[in-house]
Amino acid sequence: MVAAYRGSVGASLYQMIRAAIFDLDGTLVDSNDLPVQAWQETFRHFGMEIPSPRLREQIGKGGDQYLPVFLNDKKLARVEELVDSQTTMDDVAHSKPKADVFIAALRTLGNLPPEQAIAIGDTSYDVEAAKKINLSTIALLCGDCPEDDLRDVGACAIFRDAADLLDRYYQSPLAG
Repeated sequence: MVAAYRGSVGASLYQMIRAAIFDLDGTLVDSNDLPVQAWQETFRHFGMEIPSPRLREQIGKGGDQYLPVFLNDKKLARVEELVDSQTTMDDVAHSKPKADVFIAALRTLGNLPPEQAIAIGDTSYDVEAAKKINLSTIALLCGDCPEDDLRDVGACAIFRDAADLLDRYYQSPLAG
C-alpha cells in the first residue's frame, strides 16, 4: 500500500516538491517481520517450508510475486486518516519492482509530475520502481535492506527509519 500527502513539503532553487509518497509496510509501520511470518504460515498450510531469510529477501514486492492471490490490506496505525489518497494492488496491473503503484499514486494526486513528488520506501524494490519514472526516493533502513544496496539503486537520501527522517527533517530532501 502506498499513501500520499499533498502540500508544500520543501523547496529548492530549481523545483518545489509538492507531495511525498510513502511506502507504508516496513517504512512507516515496522511490519517487516509480520509479512514474513504470514507467508511462512501460508506456505506451511500448503505443505511447504520456506526459510525466513528467503521470504525476507522478497519483502517489498507485491503479494502477487509470491502467490497469484494477494492478502487483504492491513489497516495499521489509522494512517488512512492522515493521507489525501491511497493506492493498493487493486489499482495497478503490476506490483513493484514495476512502477505502476507510483504512477497510480501520482494520478490520484491530480496527475502530479514525478519531479514534484518524492517516494519514501524501505527496500531496493521501492527505489527501483520509483526510479523507472524519475521519482526520487528517500530510503529507510528499517526494511533490513543493506544501505549500500539502497545507495546503489539510486536512493537520494537514506535514514534509519521514519522517526530518524522526522528528527532530521531539515537535513532531508523534503526540506528543500
